[in-house]
Amino acid sequence: MEPILHQDDVSVDRRLRELGLSREGLIEVVLAAVTARNSCTENDPSSAPGWMSWKEGSRRLREVFRPDGFIKSNDDGVPWLVDPKNGTRFCVANTDEASGVPGRGPQQRSKKGPATDRAVMRNSAPLFEFSGIEEPSLSKSLTRQPFTTQSWYLCIFAEGETVRAELALPVGMSDGFFDGFLERIVIVGTGDEPFKVRVSLPDAPEDDVFDIPVSRK
Repeated sequence: MEPILHQDDVSVDRRLRELGLSREGLIEVVLAAVTARNSCTENDPSSAPGWMSWKEGSRRLREVFRPDGFIKSNDDGVPWLVDPKNGTRFCVANTDEASGVPGRGPQQRSKKGPATDRAVMRNSAPLFEFSGIEEPSLSKSLTRQPFTTQSWYLCIFAEGETVRAELALPVGMSDGFFDGFLERIVIVGTGDEPFKVRVSLPDAPEDDVFDIPVSRK
């Protein structure tokens, strides 16, 4: 099943409003994550860029949207931003070059465990409930839990001067990675006029800054 793809301005903004979010706010989150990733130097541990991107992106997601009535949750050890009216929740994920690219689908940079499996399988529950299709078996390590909410992932790809991002609703997992989506909302994609993010490195001279061009959809 092909996912519903939102990539033009009207469709993206309308769908985000339905979710209580804004593209401008999500771009702030993306910029925080990219800035954190690019603040790392060769003297940091190899895992630092991914960790810093995820940490600062998660923090900024909550900072931007909690004033609008969202709340924070650490259910299953994941730093969620939750809409208390309907339980819809959002988190940040570091993903690969397929992020924001129509016809593909973002994959996490590292294999995920049972917490992500549980969240994604709950996303798929209504599909099987109303379609009459037999639901796929869960891993033996998982306990079946009733459908409670939608779990969305703000997928951010940053590599050198390339930055893309999308808000994705995965409905399948395979060996610890996303495998199938119900909806994808492109936040930062390819094409259109780029805007630039100025990032300075902490170990560099004060005037040593560089631009990261980011294309918006």
